[in-house]
Amino acid sequence: LLRPDGSRCSLSLRCAGRFVDRLRGLLGLGPLAQGHGLWLVPCKAVHSFGMRAPIDLLFVDADFEVVSVRSMFGPWRIALCRRARSTIEMAPGDVIRLRITVGSRLVLERPTSTDLRPEPLGRAFDARRSFPGLPKRS
Repeated sequence: LLRPDGSRCSLSLRCAGRFVDRLRGLLGLGPLAQGHGLWLVPCKAVHSFGMRAPIDLLFVDADFEVVSVRSMFGPWRIALCRRARSTIEMAPGDVIRLRITVGSRLVLERPTSTDLRPEPLGRAFDARRSFPGLPKRS
């Protein structure tokens, strides 16, 4: 993640590209580790029905820019951001700890062979299909 001041922080995201995975969200996945999140694509609104603890939310537009931030989003609530193309659900407190603000931008990087990758949710996610403006792989 590239912050507006030019500094960077690292997030490890698991993608939920299927409807059922987005609807379920973090329910049943257990608590998220710091610096990890669930990327819901496409997604403009989330709910926290059935959640027991708060989560942090990043709403991201089609240019991968963070357009809205919700820290400590409590259980049994609904959040909506009309400008968002996707939403990232994160561990509570990560937004403040990682200093993520509106205007931060996601920078997608392929995992290296030394990265630990979580099991995928459903079908493989293709960012080019969900974000048509994304350049093709070289």
